[in-house]
Amino acid sequence: MGCSLGRNEEAWEMGHGQLLARSKEDSTRRSKSPTRIVPRGTYKSSQHHLWRENKDEKWRYIPLLHAALRGDWDSAKRIFDQDEAAFTANITDYEETALHVSVSSARSIDFVKKLVDLMPAEALELPNIYGMTALHNAAGIGNTKAAAILVDKHPASLYISDNLNWLPLHWAADCGHKETLLYLLSVTKEDHPVSMPFACSSGAQLLSRVVASEFYGCIHRSRVPVKDLLY
Repeated sequence: MGCSLGRNEEAWEMGHGQLLARSKEDSTRRSKSPTRIVPRGTYKSSQHHLWRENKDEKWRYIPLLHAALRGDWDSAKRIFDQDEAAFTANITDYEETALHVSVSSARSIDFVKKLVDLMPAEALELPNIYGMTALHNAAGIGNTKAAAILVDKHPASLYISDNLNWLPLHWAADCGHKETLLYLLSVTKEDHPVSMPFACSSGAQLLSRVVASEFYGCIHRSRVPVKDLLY
């Protein structure tokens, strides 16, 4: 990330980096259009200039990045008090916000709660470069407590798809986090008119991930709801 990190930050980079690398590999393998994963700035010179500006801007938020990684709310709050834009600023090379980072670090649930309380609900929809919201991150690393905070604040986060058309449900199943998956299943509406999480390709993908993670009991024919596959 262009700066020296302590032991806690290095541990976060390893675990969180694996999640993002997995998303990138899946995007590369499944996307029909390679332009979906081409780094920003390779299309037009004006976009390249914007990308350079964004890179320079991230240096301003290195203290916020460290605070989010360490769960240091006092330091983060001082930054937010001085710069309201810091709530939604991209502070990593993956265009993640402080909320993405704090959720993924799982260092302090109190930090996540206080941050979410101060953010507008719509800000929880902000994606990283792979289209993953903070709830996707929570699902992917198995941070169930953070997931509950995010859903309580903005239930619509449950139905936002990333660049793979994966919901948070899919990430929890794919990464083998049963507790988080069970929680997400308990709050996800089956009849959501847009995402239709348990129908069509979304349902098939979820079933595939559930079985791959061996989160199944007895499957009676093919009409058993996905929720009944967990035990």
